[in-house]
Amino acid sequence: MAPTYACLLAPLPDNSIENLPEPLATVCGLDAWSTAETNPYFHAAYALSRVQNVPDAQVTIGLTELFTRSIHGPFESLLRAKDPVALLLMYLWYRKAGRSIWWIGLRAKMECPSICAYLRLYHRGLGAVQALLPGGRIADEWGFVSIEPLPS
Repeated sequence: MAPTYACLLAPLPDNSIENLPEPLATVCGLDAWSTAETNPYFHAAYALSRVQNVPDAQVTIGLTELFTRSIHGPFESLLRAKDPVALLLMYLWYRKAGRSIWWIGLRAKMECPSICAYLRLYHRGLGAVQALLPGGRIADEWGFVSIEPLPS
């Protein structure tokens, strides 16, 4: 249990995009000068990148909760306002966490298709967002998003 708590309580960086995947940094508008104070996606993007780089079989509650810990303040407001980038980050988190944590998977089965459909219908002009959805250029080429179905 100690490793889970250590991961859960691990601090997220407040600046630097050094370890963020480029497509994720791009869609979130993060650059070398971005900080948690200047960009509401900063911590959520970092939390997502940490869990994305772990094989599904090794994903723990601690890793998945890093993302949920970032849902507050401006980022929470963006989610409530259906901001397309915030919704994309939530979608990507559900896709990854839902394949590893069974009770997140139950929710992901409803949320993923809904978020994806919403983004495709109302934000089809946002190429960076569309590229990370299943069938998108980056999702397919880079492998950032698995298009495998969620477990039944």
